[in-house]
Amino acid sequence: MAFWQQGQLNGFARLRSLAQSRRWRDRNLARSRLCGSIIALTGIAVLIGWALDLALLKSILPMWVSMKVNTALGFLASGASLYLFCLPRRRRHHTWMATGLGGLVIAIGGLSLVQYLLHVDFGIDEAIFLDNTAAVGTANPGRMAANTAFNFILLGIALTLFPNRRSPVGLVQGLTLAFGTIAGLGLVGYAYNTSQFYGFGAYTQMAVHTAIAFFYLSIGILLARPNRGIKAIITSPRAGGIMARQFLINGSFVLLALGWFVLMGYRHQFYASEVGLALFAVSSVLAMGATILWGAKSLNEAEAHRERAEDNLKRLYHDLEGKVIELTETNERLMQETRDRQRAEAAEAQLQQALKTLQSTQLQLVQSEKMSALGQLVAGVAHEINNPINFIYGNLQPAQEYTDSLLAGIAAYQRCYPDPPTDLVEEIEDLEVDFIAEDLPQLLNSMKSGAERVREIVRSLRNFSRLDEADYKAVDLHEGLESTLSILGHRLKSRPDRATIQIQRNYGAIPAVECYPGQINQVFMNILANALDALEERDQHRSFGEQKADPSVITITTELQEDRWARVSIADNGLGIDEGARSRLFDPFFTTKPVGKGTGLGLSISYQIVTENHNGQMMCTSQPGAGATFILDIPIKRALVAVPLDA
Repeated sequence: MAFWQQGQLNGFARLRSLAQSRRWRDRNLARSRLCGSIIALTGIAVLIGWALDLALLKSILPMWVSMKVNTALGFLASGASLYLFCLPRRRRHHTWMATGLGGLVIAIGGLSLVQYLLHVDFGIDEAIFLDNTAAVGTANPGRMAANTAFNFILLGIALTLFPNRRSPVGLVQGLTLAFGTIAGLGLVGYAYNTSQFYGFGAYTQMAVHTAIAFFYLSIGILLARPNRGIKAIITSPRAGGIMARQFLINGSFVLLALGWFVLMGYRHQFYASEVGLALFAVSSVLAMGATILWGAKSLNEAEAHRERAEDNLKRLYHDLEGKVIELTETNERLMQETRDRQRAEAAEAQLQQALKTLQSTQLQLVQSEKMSALGQLVAGVAHEINNPINFIYGNLQPAQEYTDSLLAGIAAYQRCYPDPPTDLVEEIEDLEVDFIAEDLPQLLNSMKSGAERVREIVRSLRNFSRLDEADYKAVDLHEGLESTLSILGHRLKSRPDRATIQIQRNYGAIPAVECYPGQINQVFMNILANALDALEERDQHRSFGEQKADPSVITITTELQEDRWARVSIADNGLGIDEGARSRLFDPFFTTKPVGKGTGLGLSISYQIVTENHNGQMMCTSQPGAGATFILDIPIKRALVAVPLDA
């Protein structure tokens, strides 16, 4: 457990170190961009000084060496190259530009150095501005110092290799330290008034602001890669970095300062050279001792800071561990509550489904009982009507024959006795025998037509009730449709305020369908009754003339689908159904009719009959103002229900 805790602490420390390293790198890149900007601006300032002949910008002091024009151009190119490389969102074209500027710096330094080595003049020294032939520390007018040219070559190579991350970091930093050291020697030479440090013999000398610019550039390049190579050691926030900064930077400056003071005392003859040397040695020992003590103090402070950070991390870890345990317990409790809630919701859903199923079953039972009672009533009425109507219909033919015989006998008597007695003539006229002879056959024909209509209605009622066909039977769907239309015939006829509702039959050749005939007839009845309601509602808002011009029509279409399904489509040209109502048509108790006119059960029960009892499909297509179409797909054979039919 302790080993695991230590690993966790080390992990936190690594994360913190990584975050600090990123912030450290971003700050150093910003410093490098600042260095590049300052160097580029220095080059621009010197060029302005040459253009306006300002000694302050060219040489700082009149008796100091001036920075040459090519040197200013080299610093402008190198500063811009460093700035482009250190951009926070550097693009590929920025890298190409930085590399190209580095190559330009190499060219400037290389051409100048070749002129010294081969004793030639390419004419580049005074290509832009002319230099004074008597300028301080200048052997060739306008030409940069040899050490300056060499530094530009080292600087250009470093800038060219710098953008490539696969380049050896040690080589780049070595080149940077090399030209930085040469620049530092120049600065020391100016501080100690030793011209050999910033010039060689009779050649042109390095200007003081040239040395400063080179030294500043070396710092900027090293800061751009603070986490690699020598710079990583010097800039590290760890103990090694602190020690390196104390001894290398502070110690170097202290020793250089002590040497300067000793040299100035010797030059002003405050003491002899032996005394000055001893004084420098003693001062160096004291300075190094102070530097060591200062470094030790910094190391102790860093160690104390690290120990405090580790203590804080341990405390934070223990607090975090307690929070994790608390969160784990809370999470487990929440998960248990979630599981309990899910089980409760599942149980509630099951109860709701069971209640819905119970209500649906109850509705079906009630509807089945109503339809059964209605079927029995219809069957009983049909049976009671059927017997006397059959008796009447069966006796109409003999009555017709007897009537014809009697009328033939009367006609024969009138031919044989054209002049009967007066009393008989008056009796015949009172009886209106001629009218009876003309009207009685028509009366019998009317009775026969009425009896045939009654027999047709009785047959439709018997077909609709189908009490003797409760099981699956192969029946003709057209017969069920016609029986339903016969029962609803009174609603199709015209009325004083409404024209006749037309029926269009597009019956196809479909075989007998295995189904529950009574249930299918019930579906036909519900759909056709709803279609009639929709058409009557439409006609309420139209005049009789509009109804005659655009009559209300119910179109019934039957066809065979894929040799396995019988499709029945019942369409009307009523007001149509909107999308919101159409999506709920088959929900129990949903209705668009006024209160008291519809229960919302007809289509729901019809849907269950088709889909559940017959494994078929029932759908509705409609648009407001374009009527509605109900489509029934019923399997022809009871076994052919495995593959659904695409509508």
